[in-house]
Amino acid sequence: MLNLSWRTRTYIGAMGVVASGLLIYSLAGWDASQNFRLVMYLLMTLAAANLKVKLPGITGTMSMTSVFLLISLPDLSLAQVLAVGLAGTGGTVFFRAKSRNWAKLGFNLAASVVSTAACFGTFHSAWLRNQDQSLPMLLLFASAVHFLANTGSISIVIALTERKSAWHVWKEGFLWTASHNLVGAGIAAIFYVEEHYLGWQATLLTIPVVYLVYRSYSLHLERLEGARKHAQEMGDLHWRTIEALALAIDAKDETTHNHLLRVKVYATEIAKELGLDELQMQAVQAAALLHDIGKLAVPEHIISKPGKLTHEEFDKMKIHPVVGAEILERVRFPYPVAPIVHSHHEKWNGKGYPEGLKGDEIPIGARILSAVDCLDALASDRQYRKALPLHEAMDIVEKESGLSYDPRIVEILKRRYIELERMATSVPMEDEPKLSRNLRIEAGDGPASGYADRCVVSPSPVQIDFLESINAAKREFPSLMRIVEELGAHLTVEETLVLVMKRLKRMIPHNSSAVFVRKVDQLIPVHSAADSECWVPQGILTVGEGLTGWVAETHQPIVNGNPTVELGYHCLGRPLLSAISIPLEVNGDVIASITLYSVNAHAFTQDHLRVLLQLGPKAGLSIASSLAQEKLAGTAIARAAA
Repeated sequence: MLNLSWRTRTYIGAMGVVASGLLIYSLAGWDASQNFRLVMYLLMTLAAANLKVKLPGITGTMSMTSVFLLISLPDLSLAQVLAVGLAGTGGTVFFRAKSRNWAKLGFNLAASVVSTAACFGTFHSAWLRNQDQSLPMLLLFASAVHFLANTGSISIVIALTERKSAWHVWKEGFLWTASHNLVGAGIAAIFYVEEHYLGWQATLLTIPVVYLVYRSYSLHLERLEGARKHAQEMGDLHWRTIEALALAIDAKDETTHNHLLRVKVYATEIAKELGLDELQMQAVQAAALLHDIGKLAVPEHIISKPGKLTHEEFDKMKIHPVVGAEILERVRFPYPVAPIVHSHHEKWNGKGYPEGLKGDEIPIGARILSAVDCLDALASDRQYRKALPLHEAMDIVEKESGLSYDPRIVEILKRRYIELERMATSVPMEDEPKLSRNLRIEAGDGPASGYADRCVVSPSPVQIDFLESINAAKREFPSLMRIVEELGAHLTVEETLVLVMKRLKRMIPHNSSAVFVRKVDQLIPVHSAADSECWVPQGILTVGEGLTGWVAETHQPIVNGNPTVELGYHCLGRPLLSAISIPLEVNGDVIASITLYSVNAHAFTQDHLRVLLQLGPKAGLSIASSLAQEKLAGTAIARAAA
């Protein structure tokens, strides 16, 4: 009993106390004149105890011993009937058992005493006999009470042990066996007729009948078990399909899969506490894994952007719950998954999307999912920020109670978030399959339609149109013109970068800056500068890594990104709070990137971005030209030395 909860131990202990009291009370009425008949009943009960079948879906068995318990009611005393009941229960637990569980035996014996005493009291009830003295009716009522008391007590202990609903356990595991008790009552009534004409020894004639009943039930349960196993296999296949779909989401967003598994644990436990039925529970579990599947329709550079989204990008992001619901509607789940996915970004105050639902209009599964999704997202690393400590993440969610999230769900999260986090982190995630996203395939001649021709760009200076920025940045115009003129000269890479960054410092206020040149899949820092007590990037980056790597990989600029996601970032005294970065492209390839950092939040504007984008083509060509000249010079020197 070491692994049992205190509720389970308390219940088992209470049953033991009640059973002990009944046994002591019954001994005073022992009828010694019926000892021989008692021995015969005990032997037949033990024989019947060997005829047991396992109940499908629960940890329980059923035997034919109740028939002989009912037969013994009219002739034996309470103590002797209890002995018959204990013999049947003990034999059922021990015969053909793979292991001996003493705790289970003790509880079953206690439950047998209580249910047998209730059965005996019903059969000999003076009130019931005054209502109807016919033997069949007395046996029917006694059998029903014994069935309810026995299966009810077992259902409760199974529910406490396996953390299930007692009503669900009883309904699924025992309700359908009620007919067995009716058959037992019928056999007992037939026996009394035989006894009247042939004597009590006619009980022996019931043994073949009991065996036939056992065989019919055994065959029926074998068919039920086969159907249950098939249903279980189909259910497992169903969940593996769901997990495969979730893995498809992982192909789009590398941080998502572990997040999905954690959200599933959180959502499942909250759904249990709220008392959701079985279908709703399964819907919540499936939606927890699949709620982001609609992101397959969102461009990857938006999903992985390490900074705030623009209005246009957010409008594109807002389609993912609608697309996800449309995808899942085609699956035709037997439980409501699509409505949960469709509404998991709705807010309690009606300011969410896509429908603007509020309060109880939002499906309960979506309300659960939105709260736990936010909590786990805040406590996990993202492209645009580092993970928050769990208690800080919980404080943020709590502040949104009644605004974004259902107050009931937030209250449960606040009370149990430490426990739920422990449960979530105990789920093994390192063994989850990963897709071969970065695998390079060498085989294959080429696409059937051939390769596209590379775009040829004239090496002549690029004509830059400044008209678009005149109204928004008039004061930068003279500086821009000077940069364009100076970049037309033949400069080294270092001279080019010194010139560009010096001019940019005056045009776009910033506290730290870096220029990276791309070489294959790496970004090499070739120029950096910073004010005192400000961090500056120094290490080599992998394309796609951090804010600057994301810009180089996606060919997308970023405004007011989060500097803390940069590789090696640490605060030297003045924390960097915002960044602006653009890729420098030549012939469609990113050859370098420029990133500016500021100690002020939201320091950069769309005007700053326009200035950088206008300088980008010219700076890119100048850097490419300087790199080419340096490479040629290095080759010439090497040849001369040779």
